[in-house]
Amino acid sequence: LITIAREFGSGGREIGKLVAEKMGIAYYDSELITMAANESGYSEEYVRENEQKLPNTLLYDLYTQYYSYGTDEQPKYEALFEAEQKIMRELVEKQSCVIVGRASNYIFREYENALHVFISADMEHKISRVVRRDGMKPKEAEKKIKKVEQDRKNHCKYFTGTEWGMADNYDLTLRTDAFSPQDVAETIVKLAEKKLTV
Repeated sequence: LITIAREFGSGGREIGKLVAEKMGIAYYDSELITMAANESGYSEEYVRENEQKLPNTLLYDLYTQYYSYGTDEQPKYEALFEAEQKIMRELVEKQSCVIVGRASNYIFREYENALHVFISADMEHKISRVVRRDGMKPKEAEKKIKKVEQDRKNHCKYFTGTEWGMADNYDLTLRTDAFSPQDVAETIVKLAEKKLTV
């Protein structure tokens, strides 16, 4: 198992695909949205919009928690996290794979046959990539990067009690403003082959 956490616009998804291709193993990222929708009963659109986020306001969060205690109903975002966690565990039991995001490094923190990677880049590099990929203006791209990364930090803290992006939570951290995605992928593959038993 190789888990890849990444800053928005750092190229983590591209790197994950390259690693999976080079190693001849399965790759999971957005595919998990459909699986989580089937598992949880929520629509794919709902899962896509909410899977790595928390409600926007503390007031909404407190209301949801209070409501859930009153009805024995689990808040939707917690049910969604549990559905994705269940799916990922089932996938890993069946096959070798690369999983991108979704706190997978934490979920599989005690899984011996795993390599946990974090991909980052400086803001200028991330803005450039998002502008090219999503057709945004630089200021819009920077705003989106900051929002998505804050959502990921909040999600990680809430569900894992750990700080997103902290080196202690990963085996390896690499920067795509210093190395190309191909070089980063090759490095991950080499280290994975040394650490993991295939």
